[in-house]
Amino acid sequence: PDAGTALPLIRCPTLVLVGRQDQWSPLAQHETIVARIPGAQLAVIEDSGHMSTVENAPAVSDALRRFIGLVPGDTLPAVPLFDRARQLRGYRLNKMAMALTKPAERDAYCADEDAFLARFGLDAEEISAVKARDWSEMIRLGGNVFYILKLAAITPAKMTEIGARQVGIDHDIFLRERLGKR
Repeated sequence: PDAGTALPLIRCPTLVLVGRQDQWSPLAQHETIVARIPGAQLAVIEDSGHMSTVENAPAVSDALRRFIGLVPGDTLPAVPLFDRARQLRGYRLNKMAMALTKPAERDAYCADEDAFLARFGLDAEEISAVKARDWSEMIRLGGNVFYILKLAAITPAKMTEIGARQVGIDHDIFLRERLGKR
């Protein structure tokens, strides 16, 4: 659905990031989005398309660091970055989680969790993290929040709860300190 009418209502600092060669969601589309969000910033990632976080991770990281007031090379405390090494490490975990977008796969998971997980070749650490719904461990093992959130179709979880677990703080503190909720 077109969210264009909601863009002017955004009142928080906003970074719109796009790969210069993104053909699926091109630069012009992102320029329109930035123009409609008050105070939004645009970061164009060179030498990348739609998967800029994979294609040019250092440039994406630098853009994010600048946006939050850090200089390139600074580290982010308590946040495991989804870099190339983590992406490769989490391939099986993310592939398994994406399978859960299909109703038949969710049924297979619920019918026999062990057999379902075995189909994707998960190692003991990954299996343990999935079964425990240990979001921070799944992220440490290379799980991408976008993908592993598909597990919420099996065991409902709020994205904010996962975010709080990822950084190791209480959910209420996360809502207050990280999202500005009162």
